[in-house]
Amino acid sequence: MNDPFTTTSKCVERLLKEYNKHNRLIVAVDFDDTVFDYHSGGSGHERVLNALRECKKLGFYLVVWTASDPSRFDEMKVFMHDRGIKIDSINENPIPLPFGNHKKIYYNILLDDRAGLGQSLDTLETVITIIKSTQDQPAEQTNICADRAASSLCNTVLRQQGKSYPRTCKGCGLGPCKYPFEATPGYADRWD
Repeated sequence: MNDPFTTTSKCVERLLKEYNKHNRLIVAVDFDDTVFDYHSGGSGHERVLNALRECKKLGFYLVVWTASDPSRFDEMKVFMHDRGIKIDSINENPIPLPFGNHKKIYYNILLDDRAGLGQSLDTLETVITIIKSTQDQPAEQTNICADRAASSLCNTVLRQQGKSYPRTCKGCGLGPCKYPFEATPGYADRWD
């Protein structure tokens, strides 16, 4: 039996469930080498910054979770502000926790260069895409189901590319697409 917490599609489903329940998510993001080029490696970290901008548009709570000295916190706020991103807090728990506010903060997803940043970012971008795809639906259809939302999203992406929606997914061969990660940007390019 697979551990559901190691499957991207299950992580997406869990985040969508949390979003449905609370109408927002809490995104924790490291600062150095995740959004800021601390080691001068030449990265602008634009993909992460773009995802965070989209998170703010959706009303998500953004908390910087950093090991940096508090003397840098104002610098971090200015850095993020200059890139069009309002940080809600730094190293502070965003909500009161029923089991106490100890050293670990609460978040729905963590973006950190030392904690699987690529997979976390893929997961977050998929969730953002699914949520945005459902925003124009009537109120009675706004509860997002990962299986259904991704299907219609794949259909929309393919239609925008002038392609027909396949009866069988070329990614898995099992039928029409139904998994959220298949709706991520670039996935539809698998179809001829």
